[in-house]
Amino acid sequence: MPQSDHLDHPESDQVDAGVSSGVEAEAQAEIVNLTNTSVHEVKADLVRMLNSNAQEITANEIEIRQGAVGSIQAEQGHFQEGIIGQIQATSLDMSDAGAILIQSSEAEIYATRAVVLSATEAKVVNSAIGMLTAERVEAESIRAGVVLSRQVVGQVETVLDTPRAVVAGLSAGIALGLVYLVTRLLFKQHTSV
Repeated sequence: MPQSDHLDHPESDQVDAGVSSGVEAEAQAEIVNLTNTSVHEVKADLVRMLNSNAQEITANEIEIRQGAVGSIQAEQGHFQEGIIGQIQATSLDMSDAGAILIQSSEAEIYATRAVVLSATEAKVVNSAIGMLTAERVEAESIRAGVVLSRQVVGQVETVLDTPRAVVAGLSAGIALGLVYLVTRLLFKQHTSV
């Protein structure tokens, strides 16, 4: 496929982008297949990426292997070996990846590092999560900074879980209140002299 700055084929059902170096492009179709390429924005029913990167993807379903994406919005997501800035998906399975923000109703995360994972139900295996919030977490050997969940099943190593987060919040509030009170008392005495 020749290099172009714009891959926009609304009349086509499928767009295939092959090898291109540093091409800034957009792809829009029912099915978009990207291999060894770089695009700015992709909108499709199904997006498949291999060794590619995109700034923004909007799709019903994504299948990404060895890719980097800034932002993804999808119903179903399958992501293996790559980096994501943020993803919002109804159903997501992710392995051997890194992400800043993951939002999903149902998330299955394997051998992944994420700053924030927010889900209704999350299955997390051999992963490290900075902050994990979910109604239900099924865990197998995970490390998390903070876990806020109604139900946790499995092995989770946390720095701060829900009860500790409440105690830490109360302690921080009391400490800040005392600092404010002492500062105010000292300031009041200092101005009256």
